[in-house]
Amino acid sequence: MPELSEPLPSEQLRRKKLAEEEAEWGIIWTTRLNDPAARKIYRAYLRSTNRPFLVEERVATIRSEHGAWGWEPGGIEETLNGSPNVSEDDKLDVVAAISFALDQLAAEREGRTYQLDATYYAYEMYDGAKFRDAADDILLNHRVEWAFTPGGLVSRGNQELHAEIVKPATELLAADAKYLKVKNAYNKALLELSNGDPGDAITDASSALQEMFRTLGVEGKSASEQAKKALNQGLLKGYDAKLIDTVVRASEWVSAERNNNGDAHKDGSSSLKEDAWLIIHIAGALILRLSGQALRSPQNDQRPAGGGEPVQEGDSF
Repeated sequence: MPELSEPLPSEQLRRKKLAEEEAEWGIIWTTRLNDPAARKIYRAYLRSTNRPFLVEERVATIRSEHGAWGWEPGGIEETLNGSPNVSEDDKLDVVAAISFALDQLAAEREGRTYQLDATYYAYEMYDGAKFRDAADDILLNHRVEWAFTPGGLVSRGNQELHAEIVKPATELLAADAKYLKVKNAYNKALLELSNGDPGDAITDASSALQEMFRTLGVEGKSASEQAKKALNQGLLKGYDAKLIDTVVRASEWVSAERNNNGDAHKDGSSSLKEDAWLIIHIAGALILRLSGQALRSPQNDQRPAGGGEPVQEGDSF
């Protein structure tokens, strides 16, 4: 079946506006699940089951028993499709409850069939993983500071890598004009990942690291070459170079895939997304280290020759 190679014009314009705003102001994270994001998550929910009325019943039970208010909640469609009386907490509750309900129903009813007509039966389908994967993309795309973990829907502030790397890195890069090119590349990595292109996200994260080196006066044709110079200048330690090598190798692999297979690198699989997050986290941690913003030990605040942050023996990411 033919698939869209590009999003519809409205989404292209939204992404363009977002990129322009983030280029000027940096990424602004929000705890608010806005109406467009909520509506998209509703559509993702509908694609995750073929028995929505059973999910609706289970979600209502979960919300009434485990929500903060204890009253009978509105339905899924009412909550996520822009009803004016729905609170932000209600929207987040229903997103979390859908995930639980899909998993519970899958465990209880796996392999069961239901009758479509006099002669045709279909298997019940409850795909919590598919829902969470789509919802996470939407939440990131709209810069909502919530994401799914194995324990459920939690604030990104409770996720150590987001709290200690991604958010500080985006805030650091937005706060100083000298990091403009670094900011643009790092923000673009997050944008590409949220737009379903983890391959380009890896490439952009590598570019952000190269731009960070250039900002510090470390030139070179590649991040690997720049890393060697940064080691000689005392900006980095040996194990940092190993992390940079990971970023470079991933970026080179994406480039090779692009050259050999055209758009084959546009792969939304969970494994490639995980690789992209890994590279974004590594690049963000190295950017913080190179800026001097990584955590310092109170026992040793002596900076190495050539700049960078003070580093302890045995310090690692």
